[in-house]
Amino acid sequence: MCERVKAGWLAVGAALATAAMPTGAAAQYAADWDRLAPSSHWNLDYAEDSCALRRSFGEGDDRTFLELRQFEPEGALQVIVMTKGTQMRSADELLVASHVRSRIARPSVSFLPETEPAEWGQPLGIHSEEWGEGVLFTSLDLRNSEQRELARAFLAEHGTGLVVSDEQRDVREAEIDGLAVENVYRRNFVLDTGAMQAPMSAMRQCMDELIEHWGIDAEANRHLTRRVQPRDFQSWVTRVQQQYPTAMERQNEQAVVRVRLTVSPEGRATDCAVQTDISNPLFDEAACEVLLRHSRFDPALDADGDPIASYWVKTIVYRIGT
Repeated sequence: MCERVKAGWLAVGAALATAAMPTGAAAQYAADWDRLAPSSHWNLDYAEDSCALRRSFGEGDDRTFLELRQFEPEGALQVIVMTKGTQMRSADELLVASHVRSRIARPSVSFLPETEPAEWGQPLGIHSEEWGEGVLFTSLDLRNSEQRELARAFLAEHGTGLVVSDEQRDVREAEIDGLAVENVYRRNFVLDTGAMQAPMSAMRQCMDELIEHWGIDAEANRHLTRRVQPRDFQSWVTRVQQQYPTAMERQNEQAVVRVRLTVSPEGRATDCAVQTDISNPLFDEAACEVLLRHSRFDPALDADGDPIASYWVKTIVYRIGT
């Protein structure tokens, strides 16, 4: 099993190539927003159950923190943005704006170049003494709007996900030059990330090591003919929602809990690991108790079509009034 460094930071590099500025329609979205230059290198956090890229931007009152965290290979990114330099919109404003279908008000983060902002659900407000008020988006990928639309069309027609080649992925990561933060703070701005190919390559290496750390055969899991598939998913999701921790409900506490289940070749969850520590542990305990008791799966199949041990990762949102 690969040994992990729990909180170690690894500098990815001091000078990552910056792609050329976008042209045409892609240049219009966020073109006139303030852009914050990097004030640190990228750092890679080898955590116990995830990998994270972190970087700071801006100077003085504008200093801003960015974290991009991944919880499984090729999975979506959890995004955290925090700054003291710009007043954040209130929690009530964010909640209302999250249900508005217009880009004029809807909170979002998007990698540039992009023609339209991405929509990633309701953000969660967070706070840090060092960095101030911030926001957490539970899911973001690096594709642009055209690529996401192509993937949706492919899924609708073929009933399966669109496989992106390593070459296509590398081209998109190389062209990225910033992260737009819209309708979260009182002003919109762009973090000048530079090209994302080198940072994401380091992230992928970290994730490969993470799989081995979980006790999963990483090589076999790269060549699955079927990933773990939940059975009767909605029924046990409902059970999770019904088991809202009483003490937390009384205090109007909400949470985002990311869990990883180890799934046996027989399709049973044998272990539950909480991948984040941003919520009250009562939420973690409630989620794992229900999932271990009630979840059922069709197991992953290896290259020969035989069942093997694998994993299943899910984000659970505990929200008052849902």
